[in-house]
Order: sequence, then structure tokens, then C-alpha cells
Amino acid sequence: INKQAFVSGENILVSGIIHNESDVKIKECELQLIRCVKYCARGSTRSDKVVAFKCTQPAVAKEAQGNWNSVLVSVPCLPPSGLDGCNIITTSYKLLIRIILPESILILQL
Repeated sequence: INKQAFVSGENILVSGIIHNESDVKIKECELQLIRCVKYCARGSTRSDKVVAFKCTQPAVAKEAQGNWNSVLVSVPCLPPSGLDGCNIITTSYKLLIRIILPESILILQL
């Protein structure tokens, strides 16, 4: 990832290599930007997660590798995180990689 803080309209550049050392083909890889919101009121909390952006990368054959060279994750217009003085709503963002196999899904958080 090219930096740590982003604003709406910017692109997150993600580069990396996926080494598939198994004997099973990876069906596809998804790069997701997840918005996590936590609401606090009267001693109870509720959390929501929403996929704000998703990008699908091609399959990776068994015993092969897939290269991600500056894959663009466009940051959409989203509510800000870290609002000073606000203790009832907390917003954070995560970048996830979902590795989709024929029988299961592996999720990696960046």
C-alpha cells in the first residue's frame, strides 16, 4: 500500500504477489474496502460492516503465482473516521483480501 491515510477521490495503490503453493486453483481474489461503524447509546452497542469498494482479480493456477501491480482501489465518498468529541459513533476502515477457493474462502486483513 502506497501510504496510510486517504481522502475521498484518492486511489489506494495495492501491489503484491499471491503464491499459490497448493494443488488447488484459486478461483479469484477480491480486494475489499470495508467500512466498520460502531454505535454506542445507553450502555449498548451495535456494529455494522459495509463493503464500500470491491475489485476482483483473476484466478491463480495451482502451484503458480498471481501478481498485483498497483491495483487501484478508488476511495469513494465516505463518512470521516476519528471525529473529535463524538463518542456515540466510531467509524473505521479495513482493506481485506478474500482468496476464493473451490470449497472455502480465506480472508486476509491488510
